[in-house]
Amino acid sequence: MKSAKKITAEPGVERAPSTINEVPRICLFDLDRNIGNQLISKGFNCTSASLGAQIQIPDRRVNPEDLYLKGNSDYPENLHEYQILVFDLSSDRQVLYDPSMHRSDNLKGDTIHALISRFPERLFDPRPLAAQALRERVCAFLEKESIIVVFSSPWESIEYKFAEIKCRTITKTEQKKISNYSFLPECPITTNKSGRLLKFNSEINRIEPILKKHIKFLKYDVVFSHPTLWDGKTHGKVKNFIPLLLDSDHEIASYLHFIKKSAVFVFPQIADKATLLVDLFSTYCPEEFPSIFPYSTKFAWVENDRYQLPNQAKLLAQRALVTSEYEKKLSEIDGKIRQNGKDFGYLHDLLTQTDKILVRAVEHFLKWLGFPSVTNVDEIQPENKEEDLRVDLDDGLLVIEVKGIGGTSTDDECSQISKIRYRRCEDRNKFDVRALYIVNHQRYQPAEERTNPPFTANQIRDARNDKRGLLTTYELFKLFFLIEMGIISKFAARTALLGIGPVSFEPKDLQLLGTPSELLKNGTVAVLDIPDMEIHQHDEVVIRKSSDYHLGTILNIQIDGMDVSSARNTKVGLLLDCQIPKNAIFYLFRKSEGSRCLYR
Repeated sequence: MKSAKKITAEPGVERAPSTINEVPRICLFDLDRNIGNQLISKGFNCTSASLGAQIQIPDRRVNPEDLYLKGNSDYPENLHEYQILVFDLSSDRQVLYDPSMHRSDNLKGDTIHALISRFPERLFDPRPLAAQALRERVCAFLEKESIIVVFSSPWESIEYKFAEIKCRTITKTEQKKISNYSFLPECPITTNKSGRLLKFNSEINRIEPILKKHIKFLKYDVVFSHPTLWDGKTHGKVKNFIPLLLDSDHEIASYLHFIKKSAVFVFPQIADKATLLVDLFSTYCPEEFPSIFPYSTKFAWVENDRYQLPNQAKLLAQRALVTSEYEKKLSEIDGKIRQNGKDFGYLHDLLTQTDKILVRAVEHFLKWLGFPSVTNVDEIQPENKEEDLRVDLDDGLLVIEVKGIGGTSTDDECSQISKIRYRRCEDRNKFDVRALYIVNHQRYQPAEERTNPPFTANQIRDARNDKRGLLTTYELFKLFFLIEMGIISKFAARTALLGIGPVSFEPKDLQLLGTPSELLKNGTVAVLDIPDMEIHQHDEVVIRKSSDYHLGTILNIQIDGMDVSSARNTKVGLLLDCQIPKNAIFYLFRKSEGSRCLYR
């Protein structure tokens, strides 16, 4: 458990920090930061917390060993000093597995207790375990006057395996299933069921106005049974359990449960959680729990429909319409984002994956690049342990080996494709076979932080002697955007892939303009000395920073503060249609015939 962070107002939150009330203290588990900011803007004292994030486990088919993990929950140690806890169980945040986050660097004693992730698990969810660990604190929390709000999600039970690690032994100690609702005492029986059509329980009144404005924007994924109590003769419904919203089968999708001096609200997923929480903490709760809200207005009742101000109902209806339109547009954009991920997800696979997924990503890229015949040998000949891909060429064959590794390549890994090339030459009785080794190296690190290029001098020399190519998947990733910008053609890229030694996609025949001496107007104006070549307004320039390229258009040229249409051999100011990185190098890019097909 880490120490949770107090939410502080970001730019745009109008209320000054001095107006924030000390109580009630509210702890928000896994809610968007924007919700906390909106609560702060109304004077509520909020702290962010989390039951944790799901951990993406690396592919372990090559080395299917157990991983020993720790939870990653994050909430304040002084949780008992809070008055309100709010949980959003729908959070699906994920983090990559990082070995450094699961070490016990400050261990006292000789024993470590850990969670086991066993092959073929790819997503480890520590949240139900964190929820159970929180249960004792929540029970104590409910002993005093307090409030718990839960935005529900489908009921889920995770099976955990526990290990005890000593100096020379690892012992599996126990195995048990834990629910994501385990933190909630007296939680009624749940059934997973989804829908959007809800109606109010006819018995409720004062809380109905708060929910009314949200009724069209709710989604439930679980329903609850009304708990019962044995009175010695029959099982009667618990009276302090109040259903709030019912589905079309009269099953409970939302409820209010009074437990001792406290209250537990369970709501379905709501589009505008911030507004609901503000309304709940400003109107209903201050009347029901006045000691929790000592600074709340004494006149919360004026928010009741009976005392609405002129035009209020009309404005609320307009707000609901805008919210509906916004949700619809947001849903459309989310759909496009998901489709974009499906269409271009292979580009991320080039940087993260290994084995079959990586081979398919390279295959996809080569087909996009325009090679008419690309064969995935692994899929049509799974018993074949030689090349991964074959590309038919007009004048021969290209054989490719693809690897995804955690480090950099050994000499044998780089040269293995040479042996396969000679075998294909024998099979064809021709020396028309080219060879290429493609590697996704140091794949757990961000691509630009890797060793680029990752090949040693000996590996490069051997590749040139053997007349085979060396390439990283990061170069392929960057090539996609060079082609999309029009800096390199697909034809030129296909030609470069057939080269020997380290494959380079650096364009040739760009005319060097130089490095700007100054950047102005938020990096859109570059001041530089133009060499003895003529540039014109609307010319395109290639901007290079290290191995990254950008394409820009000259919108305006100035000499000594005067606009000109062209310039040569002088100091100029160039206004571009893009932001210019510091210490970048400028090249003039003329779209002459064939200029994009030449390489060094």
